[in-house]
Amino acid sequence: MNQTASPFYGPRESAVIGQRRCNLVLIADERVNHAPDFHKIAEFMREIDPKIKTVVTSKKARDLFKVLPLVTHPTLGFSPVSLKKFYLPRGRVFAGQKLTKSQEYEYLEAAGFPVPKWKLIDEDEVPDLSDFSPYVVTKPDNGMRGANVKIKRKTRIRPKANSEKSEQDKAKPVTPEGRKTNVGYSVSNDSKMLAQEFVYTGLWPVSYRVTTLFGQVIHSFKTEASHERNELPGPDAFGKLPGDKGVSIVASGQGCKMTLNYDEEIIRLGEAVHAAFPDIPLLGVDIVREVPSGKLYILEVNANGYVWHFSSPMGLKFQSDFGFSLESQFNGLRKAAHILAEKAQEAAR
Repeated sequence: MNQTASPFYGPRESAVIGQRRCNLVLIADERVNHAPDFHKIAEFMREIDPKIKTVVTSKKARDLFKVLPLVTHPTLGFSPVSLKKFYLPRGRVFAGQKLTKSQEYEYLEAAGFPVPKWKLIDEDEVPDLSDFSPYVVTKPDNGMRGANVKIKRKTRIRPKANSEKSEQDKAKPVTPEGRKTNVGYSVSNDSKMLAQEFVYTGLWPVSYRVTTLFGQVIHSFKTEASHERNELPGPDAFGKLPGDKGVSIVASGQGCKMTLNYDEEIIRLGEAVHAAFPDIPLLGVDIVREVPSGKLYILEVNANGYVWHFSSPMGLKFQSDFGFSLESQFNGLRKAAHILAEKAQEAAR
């Protein structure tokens, strides 16, 4: 169902577009195919706001010459992912940031958004989970792509002592979403763990991703676990299932089904969440709906920015596998150009 005609999904009216001459620098990461999309956005920008000069570059030193002439006008930079070393001769860069899940939850809770109850698992003592349900989710504080996400009885939560980790394990890096090792997605073995209230989403796990650019949705999809997995009849049914294969609580994985999402309640919540992260340009907000209450909870926001899936290797694969187009969902790249034009006019310095 194509709902791009709905005003809810299209670019919002802006009074600032076309007000002044300024520059927009789109900083591409070749590992996730930003450059082809950014060149399309630059083409749209010439139509949407001719007063904005758009330059596509990379963070590599050899490409920095492209931004040197921009010093004569106010400039804004945009990078979906985090940048270690990148400086504009003038202006400000908005880029992804590497936040742990606990940091994300702290920002979300401070802003009043619904997050399942959670606690960090201390290295030396068991957290007090007396007010949690019988089963809790454990996951790495800096984990990604559902790696090492497990369901446990809260009475079986144990601290992870530093003494158990080797120096080699501590040195293993985190692999951002969208980047794959030859053994799959990985997380640092030195990551702290956290315990989180389990949110039951039905017989099979279901989750929603709302990807927002400066607070406006640019694509959204739903992931439902394979129905060939064991069913979970209720939130406390673990351990009562036949056989010994257990149940995965992660919606993604082999045999899952992905579809475009147009649920306005979920999308509006995903867009609203961006207010808690005003300095981070791109978020991939993961949301679940509890069954049977229907209450929505935010699981994470993927502030690192590896969620620009119009043409990323991961995005191209799942769009091909499931037969849909993220770009055509909300006319995403053209909408992104509108959003970036407005932000450049507002924030270029």
